[in-house]
Amino acid sequence: MRRLIHQRFLHGLIPLAGIVMTTEASAQLADLPEATVDRPGYERSQPPAHRLPAFGAVDDNNDQVISQDEAADHRVVRQLFVRADSNGNRELSRHEYLALERDLRRR
Repeated sequence: MRRLIHQRFLHGLIPLAGIVMTTEASAQLADLPEATVDRPGYERSQPPAHRLPAFGAVDDNNDQVISQDEAADHRVVRQLFVRADSNGNRELSRHEYLALERDLRRR
């Protein structure tokens, strides 16, 4: 009899423990930023502001610099172009682009 009561008690606790663990995991997931994945019926999600596309993805003509025209197609790069253009020549070299990436990671 005692064993039967013990088993029923444990069987009652196991689902309760699962609920507590699920609630805690849900709370932790709520703190995570929303994923930037494609969803059917939605436009492609934009990367977070601190994420820059790869240099080669922005340098369309592969001349090793990013012009203002090339940057215009990429929202984040377009917004930060003047800040990143340290020598003011209206082009971003790979060095300037990587410096901008490092600066954004620090924030």
